[in-house]
Amino acid sequence: MNNQSVELIPIIEHGTIQGRVQSLCDARDLHAFLGIRQIFAIWIKQRIAKYGFVEGVDFTSFDFSKKKNQVGHGGDRRAVAYHLTLDMAKQLAMVQNNERGRQARLYFIERERLSYETCAREAPGSEDQSFFSTVRRIVVDRVAQVHCVSHDNRVRTFYWRDLSDTHTIITGDLNRLYEIRDGHVPLPWEGADLGCAFRLYPPAGCGVLFAGNSTGEPMLQDLFLLPSPKFVLVGTHDEVKEMLDADRLEFARIITGKQPRCAVNEVRY
Repeated sequence: MNNQSVELIPIIEHGTIQGRVQSLCDARDLHAFLGIRQIFAIWIKQRIAKYGFVEGVDFTSFDFSKKKNQVGHGGDRRAVAYHLTLDMAKQLAMVQNNERGRQARLYFIERERLSYETCAREAPGSEDQSFFSTVRRIVVDRVAQVHCVSHDNRVRTFYWRDLSDTHTIITGDLNRLYEIRDGHVPLPWEGADLGCAFRLYPPAGCGVLFAGNSTGEPMLQDLFLLPSPKFVLVGTHDEVKEMLDADRLEFARIITGKQPRCAVNEVRY
């Protein structure tokens, strides 16, 4: 996608939903670009209801002053603004099933790709091995998965039991992680929210503990130590596919799904 299309629809670069900083899109801008003739307020409410989008997860809404053309109309009127995650915006664009919808979807995919590249460069754990000097929790988005890439380039993908909650993984020295997993020391409180799809490169002697709980604090039976990885990718399937593409790897066939909440994928160059 060329540089002109990067500005196709305005992006809110540092929006916040559920305390997570991320790129958002104003639904009115999307509505205008798609050329939808239906009244905006009716269109967005119908789309939310039809496709099951959840406020606080897929979008946020708030009142704002609608001050244009108000002379002689009784003063300040209120309207509702909707800020959408790029994932929701992609879905709304896709269901339009026309050229404008296709352009918008590809645009949002490109903006996400640029965001992933920025996060990969800036995330504390992406290249900086000192990130693992402290045992810490990392907030993981509810729809993300944890992908453990082994040294033979196979990918073990770990799933959450319940997508309705925010989840965590724990990183740090392997000895400490074993102590946490076995219940000898409590879970750490020091945390980090990397804010987007990200990758981790555990140095020798360090690892990642998958806290696959459904709600609340993980119980001991919920803690699973990932196999010694080459690196770990965290994100949705599409987000991780983008990162694998950057490494000239791609998902191939699923080999097995025998471990609980885990599928093993072969990857190839």
